[in-house]
Amino acid sequence: MNNIISPTAHIGKNLQIGHFCVIEDNVVFGDDVAIESPHHPERRRIGSGCFMGTHSKVGSGAWLGAGVRMTA
Repeated sequence: MNNIISPTAHIGKNLQIGHFCVIEDNVVFGDDVAIESPHHPERRRIGSGCFMGTHSKVGSGAWLGAGVRMTA
């Protein structure tokens, strides 16, 4: 899928990830998260059931609760 996923990322069950995503160190994903491409999450927490649309950006240190939907 042409993704780069750090071995220190914590990924929950059922992560759906688009092409060309970069998941950096210490990112934490809850269960049932969908991410379209391209994204560069870094030191963030993404809650269960979230959806990040193409070109969404989450600031460093941010925490998204369960069920958040972001679209560009």
